[in-house]
Amino acid sequence: MLWFRYWEFWMRSVVPIWFRKLYIHFEEDLPTDGPIIFACTHPNSALDYFFLPLILRNGVSVLVRGDIFRNPILNFIFRRIWMLPVFRFRDGYSSLKDNATSFGACYEEFDNHGHVLIFPEGASVQHKTVQPLQKGSARLALNYLEKHGGDKMYIVPMANNYSRYRQFRSTIATRFGKAIDVNEYRDLYRENENKAFQKLTSDIAVELKRHFIEVNNYSDDCLTEKALMALRLDRLEERSEFYIEDDTVFQSERALVEKLNDLGEDALSAEWKETAIRVGLDQRTEGILKHQYSKDVYWVQRAILAPIMLISFIPSLLPHYISQWLIDNKIKDIIFYTTIHIAGNLILYSFQTIILAIVFGSLFGWMGLLVPLTVYLISKIGGEVVDEFLFAHYNWKKVAYRDDFKMLNEEVKALIR
Repeated sequence: MLWFRYWEFWMRSVVPIWFRKLYIHFEEDLPTDGPIIFACTHPNSALDYFFLPLILRNGVSVLVRGDIFRNPILNFIFRRIWMLPVFRFRDGYSSLKDNATSFGACYEEFDNHGHVLIFPEGASVQHKTVQPLQKGSARLALNYLEKHGGDKMYIVPMANNYSRYRQFRSTIATRFGKAIDVNEYRDLYRENENKAFQKLTSDIAVELKRHFIEVNNYSDDCLTEKALMALRLDRLEERSEFYIEDDTVFQSERALVEKLNDLGEDALSAEWKETAIRVGLDQRTEGILKHQYSKDVYWVQRAILAPIMLISFIPSLLPHYISQWLIDNKIKDIIFYTTIHIAGNLILYSFQTIILAIVFGSLFGWMGLLVPLTVYLISKIGGEVVDEFLFAHYNWKKVAYRDDFKMLNEEVKALIR
C-alpha cells in the first residue's frame, strides 16, 4: 500500500498538468459484495490504466499484452505497478501457458473482493469507435466462478472519452456503466462454454458502446472534431478541482456527434466551414466566448505569466527532454507519444526529486529538504496558471473574431436543441 501511495502522489501531481479535467460519472454505485472486472475501452495506450486507480484511490491490477514483459527492465517496472502479462495466440502458442500465473494472481485478487482492469478490445487503436472485443474478460469471469469456485463476480463497463488523444491540456470523460452480474450466465456456461463467452462478450460490447462517443470516419481533423471544438468555445470550467463528477459534458458532446453521424457533411453550412478555417478554429480556442477581455489585456497577461511559466518549467527540463528524446528516437507509433510524455515525466521527475533530497539532505540536513520541496512547489505554481498563459499566448489576436466564434458555436448548438 505504501508503494501505491508513493506513485499515487506523483500521478496526482503529473496527470492534472497534462490533462485539464477528468469528468466522472457512475451510472450506479459499484457493487461491494463481490470482485469486479472493469472492462475498459483502450484508445490511448497505457494512459487508459492511469485513471481507475486515481478514481478508486487504490491499486488495481491490470492485464496487458504479454510481449512487452520479455524485456527484463520493463518486466521489473510493470509488475511493481500492478501490471500482469496476458499472452495471445499471436505471441506464440508456447507463451499461453504463462497466462496461468497471471490468472492465478487475478483469482487471488477476486477472492479478496478485489478489482482487475481489462481492455477487452485486445489492442489500443486511436479511433473513436469501439473495436471488436476479445473473449478474455468473459472467460476470466466465468472460469473464476465455475472452475475456481467463486461465489460472486461483476463486470463493470468503463469508457474513457478523450477530447483529443495527443493534445496537451485536453479533457477526459470517464463513465462507468451498470454492473453486469456474471452469475446470470452460469446456466448457459454449463450448457455450452463458448456460447456463454460469446453472450457475455456481446453484452459487454453493447454497454461499452453506450458509454463511448463513437465518431464515424474519425480523424484528428475531421468535421465532427471541428464541430466539437466549436461546441467547446463557450465552455470555461470554473470548478478548480481536477476530478469532477459531472455527466453534462459527455451528454452534450455525444448528442452532437450522434447528430453529425446521422447527417454527415451537410449538417453544417458552407459558411460555417469557411469561417472555421479563416479564424483558425482549433482545440486551443476552447472557452474563448467566455473570456471577455480585450486583445491588449491578453497581451499584458501573456507578458506577466511568461516568466512564471519559464521558471516553473525549469525543474521539468531534464525529464521533459529525456521523454522527448525517447519519442523522437525510439518510439515509432504515435499512439504511445502521450503515454511516454506523462509516464516519462512522472518517473524521471520523481527520481530527480529523490536525488535532490538525498544530495541536499546529506549536505544540509533537514534544511536541505527545502530544496526539492521548493522545486516541487515551483512546478505546481506553473500547473495552476498554465491555462491562463496558454489561452493568452495563443488567442490574444483571435479575440477580434469573437463574433465569428459565436456564429460557429451557435450553429452546432442548434443541431442538438
